[in-house]
Amino acid sequence: IMVTRASLFCLVFLVAFVVANCVNNCNSHGSCTGGQCVCNTGWGGDDCSVWDKEIASDDPQSGHLATFQWKYYHVSLPNGANGIHVSVTQTSSFGDIDLFVAKDRYPDISNFDFSDTSTGTRLTIDVAPANRGTWYIGLYGYWSADYSITVEVQMACTVDCGQFGYCDVDVCACYEPYEGEDCTIYNEPLESGRTVYNSVETGEWKYFYVDVEVGNVFSLEMYQTDSSYNYDLDVYVATDRLPVDRNFDYLNATTLSPTEMHLTNLPAARYEIGIYGYRGGPFSLEVSVVAVEPATCANDCSTHGSCSGSGVCSCYNGYEGDYCQRYPEMELDQVYPGYVASGSWNYWYLQYFTQSSLQVTVTQTGEAGDCDLYIKQNSDPTRIVYQFADMSLNQEYSIVIQDPANEIWHIGVYGWTTCSYEISAQTLDDCQCTSASHGSCREGNSQCICELSYAGAICDIPTLAITSSQVLSLQFVQPHSWNYYHFTSDSSAISITVVETSTSGDLFVAMSLSGYPSGENFDYYDIGESDFHEIQLSWPITENRVTRTYFIGVLTSSTSVATDPIQYSITAYGTPF
Repeated sequence: IMVTRASLFCLVFLVAFVVANCVNNCNSHGSCTGGQCVCNTGWGGDDCSVWDKEIASDDPQSGHLATFQWKYYHVSLPNGANGIHVSVTQTSSFGDIDLFVAKDRYPDISNFDFSDTSTGTRLTIDVAPANRGTWYIGLYGYWSADYSITVEVQMACTVDCGQFGYCDVDVCACYEPYEGEDCTIYNEPLESGRTVYNSVETGEWKYFYVDVEVGNVFSLEMYQTDSSYNYDLDVYVATDRLPVDRNFDYLNATTLSPTEMHLTNLPAARYEIGIYGYRGGPFSLEVSVVAVEPATCANDCSTHGSCSGSGVCSCYNGYEGDYCQRYPEMELDQVYPGYVASGSWNYWYLQYFTQSSLQVTVTQTGEAGDCDLYIKQNSDPTRIVYQFADMSLNQEYSIVIQDPANEIWHIGVYGWTTCSYEISAQTLDDCQCTSASHGSCREGNSQCICELSYAGAICDIPTLAITSSQVLSLQFVQPHSWNYYHFTSDSSAISITVVETSTSGDLFVAMSLSGYPSGENFDYYDIGESDFHEIQLSWPITENRVTRTYFIGVLTSSTSVATDPIQYSITAYGTPF
């Protein structure tokens, strides 16, 4: 066969054209064949630009994500598999990773089958059932971070049935009294009047249940049976569902033994009783359910009215509400009595036009009990939403409202446990600063204005300065108390990170630009249920950098039942630009 120089040149040109006809020349991560990229191991996509690594079941992998970077892993599900569990742990102290999963395609932030974009340090996704095929896991660096990832391919039952059950076809069959998807929930039926003995570990729940008919009375007694243990068990009750620490109908979190609960005039339901080991130990539990006449009046009409034979409160002059729990207008320097059963409210309303501060004082008058005080402007406070609060265990306590103007202040007294009390309000005309204060009053104003390193109504609470990238560990906040910090920076973007050491969701983090936060007086916050809390803030980049001071407060969540100080660490970070 004769091959001319011209035909050979054309052949070489044609081959070169075909080879060069792949997108981006396969980014040097593959070879071009017939105009299509054949990617090297660890790369994917039409042009081999996608970092894509195969991951085996139960084979942990680790790596690093830059800010805004994607990395992908993929796993192929064989016959007999019907689920996958993906777990990603952020191993660096700073950063934010988002997790996405999709079948037969690379997921992104707008196209995915499953996602976990929470700000915690551990992300998880469970896919069940999961069809046969290739599943792609995408990690996105919202902020740069180190990580480890584990993928578990689940066969038959999608969960481990553990020692309290076995896999029956594709679901767990549990041994009594265990239940739940993975047979880990202990839920024992009770007979009225029979005592049971059991124990819980620290952080563990055990459940018991009893069926109640309409109008029954429910009485519970739990004893911590071993005096050698230093422990604290809490009792939660919910109807027709398992109670947890943020979803329950009744709670007794006393540290004393016995723990008692007495519920009357009940609707028909299954009452689930949860015993939680705040500090675990052995206990005895007895529940009695008896049929009696319904209780007469709710909350004893708050001692603000009389109870009729039909069970309806007839309120004394000025009081309102189903159980006389509201008083429309308080007078200054007048003392009012009140009563709240556990979980009940009394509300008082105060409006007085003054340039002075107003002080509201509660004095608990009974030998036992615990009332909490909440205040909010123009609407009733709740245990979650308020501007001022005092949840201490003191017998007498006060809240000062600075600059009350002519607004209506709604004052709520909440019975953490059954409590009798007296409440009053008065103006404060003199400067509130004392010899212990680190502040001063402006002329004609009673408010104590604090120095930067102090907070509180009389400027007696020390605060801590924190610098960029500094980690303050071994921080402890007392229940229902604030810890304060201040961070000064000229950065265009900052972040405040708080990590709970051994709890999860028990802290509330707030930040303000105008002074230390309290109640609703803050600009930014994080109240998530994980152990990781973060506030991020950015400003437009300008030629002349602006120095700002950020006031930070850390508080135990109002839903926390902690009786010991909560440990955490706090970090502030400001970008160099």
